[in-house]
Parts: sequence; structure tokens; C-alpha cells
Amino acid sequence: MVIDLVCLIKQTKTTSNEYRERFLLKQGSRLVPVSVDDIAYFYSQERLSFVKTWDERSFVLDYTLDELECLLNPKQFFRANRQIILCPKSVDKIHLHFNSRLKLDLRPCTEEEVFISRDKAGEFRDWMGE
Repeated sequence: MVIDLVCLIKQTKTTSNEYRERFLLKQGSRLVPVSVDDIAYFYSQERLSFVKTWDERSFVLDYTLDELECLLNPKQFFRANRQIILCPKSVDKIHLHFNSRLKLDLRPCTEEEVFISRDKAGEFRDWMGE
């Protein structure tokens, strides 16, 4: 319910400066500020959320992907599936796959294959600028 309220509030905001511009992420015993411009994608793995930066560093995040989806500018990040939210610059190649799904090659590389469902493929293509 709280997530829905946050999303509703975010949907009513129209300017990009009302979205998160940076995160303070934990690395060992210190905190590291990371700008959203330095983030290639967010992903979940074994019930934890992570950030992957362009220089291939990974950080654990205290937000779920559902919460992040509401906090991030939708022009900068797209929820590809249940496991990943990505930046358009992270998309290296897009492959047509079975049943009108799309398979993405990302950089930095991911451990798991990334697919866009048939239902989200059109929205993804619009977002990427087709």
C-alpha cells in the first residue's frame, strides 16, 4: 500500500528534478554517493536489490525494484522485467526472440539473460526511441 502511495505521488509530479538524482550506498563500513548518471542498471538477485555502475561496481541497495521504479525518472530508466531496471545507454544489442519477446545484451554484462516480454516489447521500443 505504501508503494502504491509513493507511485501515485510520483505520477503527479512532472519535472525531472523531483526524481532521485543520487543514492548513498553502503560499501563495507563506509557510504558511497552514487549519481544516477553513474548507474547502468538496478537488478535483484536472491531477494536483494543491487546497483551496477558503469565502472562495473555493484552495491547492495535498501530499496526494492518496485520502490525504485517509483523513485526514478521513467525517461532515464525502464523496468524491463521483475529482475532489472535499466538505463538506455546500458542496452548494447536487442535481439528478436520467440513469441515477440526481446532479448537484451547489456553493458556491463549481466550474469543472467535479460528478456522483455511480448506485452512490454512495444512500450520498450517506444522508450528506446523507435
